[in-house]
Parts: sequence; structure tokens; C-alpha cells
Amino acid sequence: MAVLPERIEPSELEGRVILIGITRLAKDGNYTQEQFAGVASIEDQQAYALVRIDCDDGKVREYPFDVRTLERAAPGEYRLRSTGEVITNPDFLMTWTVTKE
Repeated sequence: MAVLPERIEPSELEGRVILIGITRLAKDGNYTQEQFAGVASIEDQQAYALVRIDCDDGKVREYPFDVRTLERAAPGEYRLRSTGEVITNPDFLMTWTVTKE
């Protein structure tokens, strides 16, 4: 039996620190990974919620709210592979895998 993801409501993300990881898979099996962190705000659309992340690198990134990409972060230090920056005690982890056509 499949385990359902924990129910996280969009409002729980407001003002919280989210650590985001994106893996981009190419057809040939190669992949790239990107990580960043920032503070979330929620823009409520009629049919969905949009998660806006004010990232530490100065960029604003937007993702559709999808509970399958989210989990509560365990307390601790998380080191970003690309920069070595340490994020201490983020509230949530958001993970995306994108397959390139």
C-alpha cells in the first residue's frame, strides 16, 4: 500500500524557510542539480496556490504548491553543494525532478 505524503497546507509555508533541490534529468542519463534556500510567501490563485521564494541569492523563484514535493525538515544543518552555504534548521524541504525531453 502506498504511503500518502503528509498533508501540508499552503498557509503553513507563509514566512517559513524552505530549502529547495531541483534535479534536471537529460535523455542521455546525465543530470544537473541545483539547491537554494529562501523565505516563502503564498500567492493564492483561484484554482491553485503559488509558492514564491525570496531566495538568499537575491532571486525570486515561483513554484506551484504541490504537497508531493514538500516535507517538514528535520532539525539540523544542511550544506548546499554548489556554494557550501549552511542552512540551519529550515522549516521545509521542497524537491523537484524535471525530465528534459
